[in-house]
Amino acid sequence: DLVVGDIMKNSIVIAPTDASVVDIAKLMKKYDVGSVIITDVDDEKRAVGIITERDIVWKVVAQGKPLDIPAEKVMSKPIKVVRMDTPIEEAAAMM
Repeated sequence: DLVVGDIMKNSIVIAPTDASVVDIAKLMKKYDVGSVIITDVDDEKRAVGIITERDIVWKVVAQGKPLDIPAEKVMSKPIKVVRMDTPIEEAAAMM
């Protein structure tokens, strides 16, 4: 059976809550990823949210918000975490 680890990217891109959406988009392009994990400003090991390409389009561009809006105003939270050995069907059901 297919598990999450079989199809996921191994690189994780992070940015602090005070990073701008335009900076997040630049990170997505630079690292060829569709999402960035948002971390606590004081503790980059503490994930507090995630911004996806869809978040940028729906929550910023489509609503005419400025691109310098901070990540914490746009990020989705809380983060759902799955283990690499989680079956794909189970991960899909969580989403």
